[in-house]
Amino acid sequence: MTSVASSSMAADARPPAGYHVLPVSPGQILLPLTVSNKCGQAFRWRGIDVWEPEADGVVVKTEPVVKKEEGDDEEEEKMTKTTTTTMTTRWTKWTEWSVCLSDRVVLLRQDVARQMLYYRTLVPPSTQPSGRTAEEVDAETGVWLRDYLNVDVPLEDLYVEWAAKDAVFARFATRFSGVRMLRQDPWECLCAFICSSNNNIARIGQMVQNLCTHFSEPLLSHTYPRPPPGALASTTTEEEEDEKKGDAGVETGDVVVHYHPFPSPERLAQPDVEETLRRLSFGYRARYIALTAQMLCQAHSSDPGLARAQEEEEEEEEEEEEEKRPKHPSVQAYLASLRTLPYAEARQELLRLPGVGPKVADCILLMSMDQPSSIPVDRHVFQFAERWYGIRTAKGATGHKAYEMIADRFRALWGEYAGWAHSVLFTADLRAFKEYGVVKTEVKEERPQQQQQQLGEAAAIKEETRAETKVEAHVNVNGTATHTVVVQNGRTKRVKKEERTITESFPGDKGGTKRVRRSTTLQVKQGQ
Repeated sequence: MTSVASSSMAADARPPAGYHVLPVSPGQILLPLTVSNKCGQAFRWRGIDVWEPEADGVVVKTEPVVKKEEGDDEEEEKMTKTTTTTMTTRWTKWTEWSVCLSDRVVLLRQDVARQMLYYRTLVPPSTQPSGRTAEEVDAETGVWLRDYLNVDVPLEDLYVEWAAKDAVFARFATRFSGVRMLRQDPWECLCAFICSSNNNIARIGQMVQNLCTHFSEPLLSHTYPRPPPGALASTTTEEEEDEKKGDAGVETGDVVVHYHPFPSPERLAQPDVEETLRRLSFGYRARYIALTAQMLCQAHSSDPGLARAQEEEEEEEEEEEEEKRPKHPSVQAYLASLRTLPYAEARQELLRLPGVGPKVADCILLMSMDQPSSIPVDRHVFQFAERWYGIRTAKGATGHKAYEMIADRFRALWGEYAGWAHSVLFTADLRAFKEYGVVKTEVKEERPQQQQQQLGEAAAIKEETRAETKVEAHVNVNGTATHTVVVQNGRTKRVKKEERTITESFPGDKGGTKRVRRSTTLQVKQGQ
């Protein structure tokens, strides 16, 4: 949040009109590093910059300037002084994050200076819960938000603990403070990370949005106003904002957003889903999502008419084992029950589902199922494990063995909340946050001089490469030339070695062949 006309704000802690307060310091959570869809954790939050007028305008009084001349004193006293009073509006810019739940839209802002989160609830008028006031609905949102943001976990204390035992983590602790793990809805998290298989973060986000827009009806629409005249010019530049936020995917106002909830398991279990997802470029993930929804709904859905879509034949032992599994009233209830299981058991349950391997299972466990020691080992983790920690997999180790070895090493280093610590370094390794929090020194004045110097050096090198260099060739018995490079100005040049025969045969005085050594001149093509 920034102020357009003033860098300081009033001392009071009043939230914006219509918003409620959740006291949370930026060290406990920083929204651009947590809910932004560039972070690879949650994919449905949307960030939009909005401007709102401050409560009080600024009164500006102006008076005309009268030029005095000799003899005008008496006349000036008779003049009626006129003043002009105008009102100028000071605008405050907020980044507003929003997400659509099944029955409401939650709007969220962060005031870093005051260490506050401000939230607001939007509900469609046609579905206003009967018997409940707007205050009660907002209170429910507050309860959900505290649970979703995991605010009871003392993140700042954990940072201190990790930095004390890990010098690598300490290097990034200040710059990437506030990276917090969310407690997401398990069903949504499951589908999102099935989409993550062999995929990048931007495309995962697109797939998750397509699931919402194509398989659930819009809940409501909300309009974000156009920025006021002059506001964009008065605030920081787009480049500065990108550097500050790490290109966190924040849009500018003048946007109408149509909010869709995440589709239910029953909807994604319908026969048309796989074909539709393939048309939307989900690839092989289309079948995984459809089969997972069908499998879970057949086992736990309250809809008795839902047909089982799995076609593979099961062995008799598997059918008996399936009968032993407890039934739950809904897919959501079953997935929520996995939160009560030990890590290994919950992981094994998830690995039964189509499209869920070890990495996808660990993502779901860490981000939705209360398993803070779960470490998803993807290419980013493999990279920083070797680059920053010198962890190299043993020769002949399989992918699974290397995966488990790296995860175990980090769990031993960071402890119970190892998955949270890993996410800080994961974020630091993302290209989107390469410049995040980096303080750049002023070098603008030096750049023209540096560029001129570089151009001059390049021209000099180019000129030198045109110079002729004498190569003394020595002929071996096979007629292959070896050479020593001698450069006129004393600098060593790299000359591509050429195989050539430079002997000539002359009749000798007593017969046979006479070998002659000679010097030749080559053009130098490359400098070093």
